[in-house]
Amino acid sequence: MDQLDIAEDLQQVKDQVAILGARGYDVTLDEAIASTLKRGLQEMIDHRTDGSYYTVKWSANGKRLEVFDIYRDRIGQVEPESDSLVQDFHNSDQLVWNRFDIALRQLISR
Repeated sequence: MDQLDIAEDLQQVKDQVAILGARGYDVTLDEAIASTLKRGLQEMIDHRTDGSYYTVKWSANGKRLEVFDIYRDRIGQVEPESDSLVQDFHNSDQLVWNRFDIALRQLISR
């Protein structure tokens, strides 16, 4: 999945799942959304900080994304509005990207 572009909306994620399925990969829509969200938030952080100074990881329960600094200290997280960020993306993909933007402004003062 990492070789694909980061999808901007739910339809693009569905298209990527179809492409991966045609290539023989067994990927669910929710797995593809989770990968898209993690990779997307990581790319947003890297762009804002001009490098890889922070790392994005899924929480242990898989419902929110956490951001760690270069010392591996958790500096913040992006909480879901519903049961999980994946469900939030199903509900409103653009709202999730907007929330990531707002969260990053608070986490990284640059």
